[in-house]
Amino acid sequence: MRITQMIILPFLVTTSLVFTVERYFAVFSSNNFQKYIALSVFIIFNIPSFMMIAGMFFQSNIQWIPDEVCTLIKIPTSSTVNQITGMMYYFVLVVPLIVGIINFFMIKRLNSQASTNLHSKSKQIENKTIFINLLFKQFNLFWTIARTYFIFLS
Repeated sequence: MRITQMIILPFLVTTSLVFTVERYFAVFSSNNFQKYIALSVFIIFNIPSFMMIAGMFFQSNIQWIPDEVCTLIKIPTSSTVNQITGMMYYFVLVVPLIVGIINFFMIKRLNSQASTNLHSKSKQIENKTIFINLLFKQFNLFWTIARTYFIFLS
């Protein structure tokens, strides 16, 4: 996988995580801090991506190498940045699984809540539909990433 794709892929993967966290706090929490919590989750989970961007564009000891499509790309010569890049391959595979598990448990929790009011029952069905949609999107993203890794590694 190209290094530039590896920088953008964690942002794509963590987008569903941010929506899941925001939706979880919107449904199950009474406070109004879900936007701040979702933003902090986005920043925390994308620290490796921010470090890779800083390492690629703001580091003085850079080396130009050809990548997979015969163009030159800057790579840092620092071993720390290269280790972070290596960890990103595992990170983008693990996060969709974590989000899928969170969504599965949220659907289970919604099923266990009994409601007699018609409005709350329709809201519960709407929330369940959103969680199922997020669940399918995460597993679709996971299988796409796994297939891409299999193609590039073989």
